[in-house]
Parts: sequence; C-alpha cells; structure tokens
Amino acid sequence: WGVCCLTKQKGEALEVYLDRIKTNIDAVRVKLCDLRHNMDARRLKGVAEKDRARMDKYCKMYWELDAFLKDHCTI
Repeated sequence: WGVCCLTKQKGEALEVYLDRIKTNIDAVRVKLCDLRHNMDARRLKGVAEKDRARMDKYCKMYWELDAFLKDHCTI
C-alpha cells in the first residue's frame, strides 16, 4: 500500500497526491527523504530558474508533510 500512496497519477492534483501520502505514515517518511534528496542542489550541475521553482514546490511539500508527521506520530 505504501508504494501505491507514493505513486503520483498522471494529471493528479498535488493536494490529492499529498492527501493520499498522508494515509500512510511510512509513505510520509519515505516522501520526506525523497524530497530532502531532490532539494539538494549539490546534485545539480547548475541551478536555473526552473530548478529554483521546483525546489520551492518541494520545500512547500516537505513542510506540509513534516508538520503532518509531527502532529500524527510520537516516534
């Protein structure tokens, strides 16, 4: 089920995708790790405007999922 939660469907709204991830605490944890990796600018050869926009999107997703995890998990 966790993998299904993490698989974004074609044309799916970001809010729907994030809501599905939130149905599985393990999926939230995996997505947070994935977002941390994707936001690491060291993996890019250069940072263009499109990279900044993508990182901004990832950062907003990260903070939303991180807040959710803190509210719903004590471990």
